[in-house]
Amino acid sequence: MTPAHRSDLSDKDLSGLVAFVTERGSEVLAPTNEWEVARFTGPSGVCVIYRNAKDRLVWSGGADVAWNAWKNAKEWRANKRTKRGASKRWARFATLTARDGNACFYCGKPVTFEDFTVEHLVSLTHGGPDHIANMAISHARCNATAGHLSVVQKVRLAVDMKGSAQ
Repeated sequence: MTPAHRSDLSDKDLSGLVAFVTERGSEVLAPTNEWEVARFTGPSGVCVIYRNAKDRLVWSGGADVAWNAWKNAKEWRANKRTKRGASKRWARFATLTARDGNACFYCGKPVTFEDFTVEHLVSLTHGGPDHIANMAISHARCNATAGHLSVVQKVRLAVDMKGSAQ
């Protein structure tokens, strides 16, 4: 049974749910407003837990299914959608900048939405996951410079590029 009020959902339970969905392929997304308690990807799209004006929790997009699977030790997979487009690109940009700021991983200069690319720290060609935990924002030219280097080589390149920019 899902908690009905915000006070019924402890921070420990919320972090447990987030860990559960992340381990099963979900991307935890940045909240889009102050009412959202949690936002993550699920099998049918975006799952959201938000509180209404009476502080009651509303579980949408299958968030309640993920909660019940976690609480009852049942199977649950995010099965990331493969839909491409501007809205997914914008969501990824918003999530990464909320987590890391808008500085390029390599040169440290601000990245705009128009010039943003996703840098996979462990390259997809090297078996890295296409998951938010393996991503950083970068300029297209900086990302192209890095190519398919190893993580250590990418970190060294970032240190060098930031050092030469000063």
